[in-house]
Amino acid sequence: MSAATINNALAEGCNLLFTGVYSLNQTLNVTHADTTILGLGSHADPQNGVNTMQVADSSGVRIDGLLFDAGTVNSAAC
Repeated sequence: MSAATINNALAEGCNLLFTGVYSLNQTLNVTHADTTILGLGSHADPQNGVNTMQVADSSGVRIDGLLFDAGTVNSAAC
């Protein structure tokens, strides 16, 4: 599944369940309040220094069970 497809689902207010390894060529943007993102033995692998995920100033966002790989190129995030 592409980062664009995942971002479209997030923009529609969907909750997400990650079940594998995801190579991301763009930042995942969580913009809706009360979004739940769960991972089952999953990790996100950013490509070319993109930030893996950015969460807007929204209340109730829950992220659990998802590992974020460092990637091979540094991102702009600290």
